[in-house]
Amino acid sequence: MKITLITGASSGLGLEFSKLYAKDNNNLLLIGRNENKLKDLVNELKEINKDVFVEYLVADLEQKEELKKVYNYTVEKRYFVNNLVNSAGFGDRCDFKDMDIDKQLKMTYVDCNAVLYFTKVFLDDMLKNNEGHIINVASIAAFM
Repeated sequence: MKITLITGASSGLGLEFSKLYAKDNNNLLLIGRNENKLKDLVNELKEINKDVFVEYLVADLEQKEELKKVYNYTVEKRYFVNNLVNSAGFGDRCDFKDMDIDKQLKMTYVDCNAVLYFTKVFLDDMLKNNEGHIINVASIAAFM
């Protein structure tokens, strides 16, 4: 089954992309950390388009094992991720000297490593099938 995978789906741009893809009749696999928000979103998307297949998977993209869990889930279900929206991410605003290094490492994992990992693992099938799109979302702060 073709499916659109959206990270950070429970809020912000990920939530808005979820609505747009549902309106366009795309099956959806929503990734986020907050199960209650994901459940609510599934219900909202079913109201937007009752014919679209929507499911969610709770995953914390700060952890390498969770990235693999998402990919393995798509393999087990035999999903072809033909649209990938990497919209999970967060930032921090403070002077470098005041940064919490643990928070910075988690931010780097979500904002960089998750994007790299998902793009790589899903791109192979897209190229093989000569079909697919990848959207990598970043804030203006990412470029400053």
